[in-house]
Amino acid sequence: EVFGSDSLSKYQVVVLSYGFWKEDVDSPLSDKAKAGLLDYAKGGGNVVALHFACSSFQDWKEYRELLGRVWVKGTGGHGPYGEFTVNIKDKVHPITKGITDFKTEDELYAKLTGDAKIEVLATAYSKWSSKVEPIVYVKAYGKGRVVHNVLGHGLDSKQNASYQKLLCRGVEWAATGKVTVD
Repeated sequence: EVFGSDSLSKYQVVVLSYGFWKEDVDSPLSDKAKAGLLDYAKGGGNVVALHFACSSFQDWKEYRELLGRVWVKGTGGHGPYGEFTVNIKDKVHPITKGITDFKTEDELYAKLTGDAKIEVLATAYSKWSSKVEPIVYVKAYGKGRVVHNVLGHGLDSKQNASYQKLLCRGVEWAATGKVTVD
């Protein structure tokens, strides 16, 4: 319920790193908390969504708008956990500048749902969907900056140096609008 409290405004960025299918069972969120998170971002608060955070709050339409793309149960998914190449598409954005395409072992999320305008920074080809999928992207929500990075399922994927760089830079960029992490 921290999303509904006054303390949220003290933070430059909120990192969402959780995931669950049923909000009413696993983690109920009050209307006040939902409004608080949305108001925070609309007013210039910044949000970073990691991995399975895109699966949460399946019945909350505004959450889909906040993140830009979400995993809708029965539509989204991934093939087997394994190696794939992450392709850096925006080589000048502060988050991805200087990062080259890299291999990782992870879940490659595919068929995420949403039509909000996003700026794709990195993609990967999914054999499961037979499409190039957005892996890391940014978007605006009100006055706030949103970074969505769907990588990071297992320990080995989180230990990937390029993933760690994307994570650190993504959080810093969301919070400040610039990147100093090399």
